[in-house]
Amino acid sequence: MQKFIFTLVCSLALASCGTDLEESEIDSRPQVSKIRVTNTASAHTAERMFVEQNQDDLIGTLTERQEEDLLEGGVLIDEGDRYTFEPDPDLWTVAALLGEPGVPIARVHNAIHALLFANNVTWCGGEIRGTEFVYEYVDNFDGEFETYEEYEQSISDYVDCGTGE
Repeated sequence: MQKFIFTLVCSLALASCGTDLEESEIDSRPQVSKIRVTNTASAHTAERMFVEQNQDDLIGTLTERQEEDLLEGGVLIDEGDRYTFEPDPDLWTVAALLGEPGVPIARVHNAIHALLFANNVTWCGGEIRGTEFVYEYVDNFDGEFETYEEYEQSISDYVDCGTGE
């Protein structure tokens, strides 16, 4: 009986605990996750790398497995004499969950990250490692916009050497 009363008292005590957040603070939290912002900025930056830089050099920085993951995932499209990088994850052929057919999406994101880590953004008037370019965007803009569409516009502007605003 004492155990039951102790459990009941603890449960009531925990139930009476609220958060210190006002309802307006909860509603003002970002609607788009930092991971999604990072992945979107990464994909758009990688896409621009394939436009601006030597594609063979870019591919050469990937392991064979990473290259296969990007090709099989529909992210990197081999068009014979050149590659196209597809930044829209809705068009990728990846497995979002374990056991689904396709390349696991985590492996695709890891391959994109490896590409960005090994290569520099060179088209904005200097050189900066691709991962740093993305992290600067995320550090400056995470939580700034309410919708994914606003982030896409901002990221496109940033990757085109704009302010991202």
